[in-house]
Amino acid sequence: MGSVSSGGLLRGAGGFPDCRSDAPTWLGKIGAKELLVGVLFTAGCAAPTLSHFAAAGIAGRWPLIACLAFFAALAWCNCRAIESWEAGKRESHVPLQAGLLSLAGAMMAAGLALIHPGAAALAAVGAASSLLLLMVDRIRYRISTLMLRTLADVVLLAPVVLLAWGAHPA
Repeated sequence: MGSVSSGGLLRGAGGFPDCRSDAPTWLGKIGAKELLVGVLFTAGCAAPTLSHFAAAGIAGRWPLIACLAFFAALAWCNCRAIESWEAGKRESHVPLQAGLLSLAGAMMAAGLALIHPGAAALAAVGAASSLLLLMVDRIRYRISTLMLRTLADVVLLAPVVLLAWGAHPA
């Protein structure tokens, strides 16, 4: 079995799919790899909390799940920012994405404030993280690539502030 034309499904004698030519173009534009990293990073960080869901019952935990989805989006934005900066792209998507995330986080925090104060605090800190990512993007030409990447990762540590205050979303 030979290979099929450049847009075909089969490549070589093994007949494996060609992910590059068969993947939808919108998948590359949203940063599918970065999205997967964001989801896995958030899931890994939240695993200790998620392990308690079975004992506590998941019905009352939707605010925490909403916050986890928000942090997955924030980690995705962070990965896309780092990829963009390291590629040397002049046009940055970070202001729009981080701005929308900070607005969504602030709205989520306001909506959860009376129902679930711990989750509201988590959403507020996430909104602050996205604003910090926006600030890092603004200074990207004045600092080294290593420092830029480091600062981008440090903004994801903002929820640690809640641990210092003793707040948690439980």
